[in-house]
Parts: sequence; structure tokens; C-alpha cells
Amino acid sequence: MSITAPGYTPPDSADASTITNYFRDLDFKDNEDRKENSDDSEYKSKVKEWSVDKVVDWLKLEKLDVFVDKFKENDITGKVLYEIEKSDLEKMGINSYGQCKSFFISLKKLKPTTPTYYHQRGGEPNRKICDFFLKGLCKFGDKCKYSHGNSSTSTTTTTTTTTAVLSDPSLKPKEDRNTRLEKQKERKDNYVPFRSNFGIHTYLGKVKSLMDAGGDIISKIKADIHIWEDILSRTNLDNEIINDVLGIFVDEKITESFLKETINYFYSILMKSNFIGHYNNLPNKIQSLDENDGVGFKSIASLFKQIGDRFQEGVEFIPLELFITKFQKSILSKTDTNIAFILKVLRQRKLFRSQNQSSDVNSDETSYKDFPLVPMLSELRSNKFDSRIRPLKLGIYDSPDEYLNTHFHLLREDMIHPIRETLADV
Repeated sequence: MSITAPGYTPPDSADASTITNYFRDLDFKDNEDRKENSDDSEYKSKVKEWSVDKVVDWLKLEKLDVFVDKFKENDITGKVLYEIEKSDLEKMGINSYGQCKSFFISLKKLKPTTPTYYHQRGGEPNRKICDFFLKGLCKFGDKCKYSHGNSSTSTTTTTTTTTAVLSDPSLKPKEDRNTRLEKQKERKDNYVPFRSNFGIHTYLGKVKSLMDAGGDIISKIKADIHIWEDILSRTNLDNEIINDVLGIFVDEKITESFLKETINYFYSILMKSNFIGHYNNLPNKIQSLDENDGVGFKSIASLFKQIGDRFQEGVEFIPLELFITKFQKSILSKTDTNIAFILKVLRQRKLFRSQNQSSDVNSDETSYKDFPLVPMLSELRSNKFDSRIRPLKLGIYDSPDEYLNTHFHLLREDMIHPIRETLADV
């Protein structure tokens, strides 16, 4: 009487040698498949290290040529590609549903599949779960030497809980974030501040070289954020360092990046730092500007515009009046209308904020129902904004009337202000 493995029926003429060879072939095939899967996982883990050119090569391989030009223009590296969302594609001008769907199908293939976990059945040694079974691709069925996860009721509570936690994909982003925070804290704890301006010059030179070469400057700044906090906290930076920092923060790769939240974070650190607030840094640079220094005036005006556009309170942090006074004494004040317009808008915003902060008007007095659409003569001759005007609210309005009041007075002022300016010039 012959003994056969459960669930296995050998061929009619099978002998011991045939059966041994059969299982050897199964093991060889299984090992080859797992090796292929391991290589695939290693390939996927390096996606975040791809350059822009490597991303373009992948697009062409996936027959997504329609994305190539847009990705080149926006410097999409592997790290950005890995976290890209549909809204990001729309910002780049890619709105076709079919194209976006095809892109994300291909992108999904680049991301690692469910990892392999371990658990223990009652009365059995630890067995590795078949990762091909998890994908629905295992060809061996009950003959597979790896577990298919059919745990018996005797599985221990601890093991079951551990397996469930490990296999919960919703926890992965939290784990990744915690890992990043730990690495950032470790880098910050081990960071040695610059001992002189020479070290800062060297570092900023490397950043500028990376920017000129088309590298991923945003990831570089994000990774070195503790270095930037050190530089921007200094109270006696020389003009060369100030010029380098200005050049980096007003470069199009920063100002026009669609990673808005990340860029706003960089600008918030800059805005509240000693770089702008301490008199020995940017204010001193402004005072020392030559009247013919067009590059210097344009860089500072661009920086002020970015801060004013990104933050409602931004105009409170910049030395605006000092810069306006210096600009009015320069030759550029007669020729550069762009800088003049930027300063005019920033000054109006600052005036608008100061008037709103100093007035406490009851909401009933600002009702749109009480005001005519046609402006009164006193409004046209006034050199102040209407104190009833409120800035657009971020979030949910308390009532429909609050929403209508806010938008009515803003739209009304948009109509009145150009008339007021024209009359003032007459």
C-alpha cells in the first residue's frame, strides 16, 4: 500500500523518483517566481530616486507620451511622481479623464504591493504567507509550501491582532510620517551650526548649482530645513548671502511650483525669521541698495509680493515703508512700472489691514441691504477704504448674510476704487 500526500494524486505509473522530481520542480519554479518578485520590489523601491529624465523614460515606456512635456516643464522627479494626485495633473493642464485614468493605472504598478507577513497557527511552526496568494496569482493551491492565511480558530489573540495591524494599509501613511519625523529630529539633533559665513556661502553655492542643473531643489530645501532655519536665524548676514537667499526664493522653480503647501511652509519660516526682521539683514541690504541696482530692487519686490500674496498678514512682517522710500529715490521709480504696481498693492493691503484692525463695526451696520450700488460723492472723494469692508473668510461663513455682506462690499469697492484714483489724479 503506497502513501500519498494529502490532496495529491500521483500519475498512474509514478514511482518514488518521479514524485521527488515533481516536488523538486515545484520548489524550483516557486523560488524563481519569488526571486522575480523580489527584484520587482527592489525596482519599485527606487522609484523615489528617479531623476526627471528617468520619469520621462518611464512615461514613454508606458505609452504616456502626452504627459512628457508637462512633466519636464514642472521638474517631476520620482519623489514627486510617487505622491502626485489628480489635482496636481489638473494644475499642469491635464484634464482628460481617460489620460488621467491611464496614468494612475500605470502609476499603481510602480508602488509596492502588500508586504509579506508572518503568523503562527496553533500547533504549527511559523510559516511564511504566500505573497502570490495575496495577489491571487499562486498556481500551486494546496500544494504550495507557504501558508495561504487560512488560520484555524486556535490562532492566538496576540498573533491575530498583530497580523491585522500589520496588514492594515491605512496605518502605513502614519508609519511613514512617523519615520520621516524621527529622521528629521535625528538630523536636527546631530546638526552642527555653521561657524562662519564662509560655510553658509559654500552651502548656498551648492544649492544654486543644483538649481541651475535642474535638480529637485524643493526636496533639497525640505531635507535641509534645519540648515535653512540656522541660516535665516542669523543676525549679521553679509550682502552676498542675502543676495543668494533672495535669488533662491524668487526663482521660478520655487514661486511657480504646484507644491503649494510645501512652498508656503518655506516662506512662513523666511517671513518670520531674522533674515527679514533683523535690521542687520534685509533692512540693512535695502538701505545700502544703489539707485541703479535693478536686480536688487526687483528681487526684493518679488520676495515681498510672494509673501503678501501667500499670507494675509504678510505685509506686517516686511520692511515695506523702508523699501518704498528707497525705491522712490532710485532711477527705477521712473521706469519700472512693475515694481511700482507691486508696492502700490502692498501698501493698500497694509492700509486695509490697519483700518480693519482699528475699527469694530457691528455686523448690522454693514448690511448690504442698507447701501446703494451707486457710490456717493463723499466715497469718491475719500482717500480711505470703507471700514465696512471685510476680507474673504477662510472656511465656512457664520450665516448667508455674512457671506453676502462680505462679497457685496468687496465687489462694490472694486468698482469704486478705480474711479476714486482717477478723480485724485485730476
